[in-house]
Amino acid sequence: MGDTPDEILIKGCQENDRASQQLLFEKYAQRMMNICLRYTNDVHDAEDLLQEGFIRVFTKIGSFKGGSSIGTWMTRVFINMAINKINRQKRKWQETEYNDSILSVADDDQMPEQVDGQLVLNTLKELPENYRVVLNMYAIDGLNHKEIADLLGISEGGSKSRLSRARVLLKERLKEKGLLG
Repeated sequence: MGDTPDEILIKGCQENDRASQQLLFEKYAQRMMNICLRYTNDVHDAEDLLQEGFIRVFTKIGSFKGGSSIGTWMTRVFINMAINKINRQKRKWQETEYNDSILSVADDDQMPEQVDGQLVLNTLKELPENYRVVLNMYAIDGLNHKEIADLLGISEGGSKSRLSRARVLLKERLKEKGLLG
């Protein structure tokens, strides 16, 4: 199952081969589910997003050009779907102005080296959605502020402000749980 090279799976999926689609799903489902869970607060919503995402992947795989790995391309598909779903479900978030003082407060203290990553991710899920999404996109998915702004329909300053506020809130919550000094 896991021995089939991605190139063969991609070609099979482009030819609408069900066995290739199943193998691609099995190979990447857990990785894509982790993305879905980061952008939703509910396992059922994440499962729905996973299913919708793979339908989109199989529908759009013909546009995959091979400039990156299939996993990277699929990650972008899933992030875009998550953002689109959030935008459909929620009213537009109010734009907040960028504030340099927020950024300086967020960067004052450093995270200790011995913090459990799963606890941090669980705490991240407690943040308000508009902050959680930007922090996910920036810190975990590696998007820059321009990309985040374009996907969310906000300014780059708004992205920076939300990231800064998300960091402050995350650190406050981690301190409340005794995970930070």
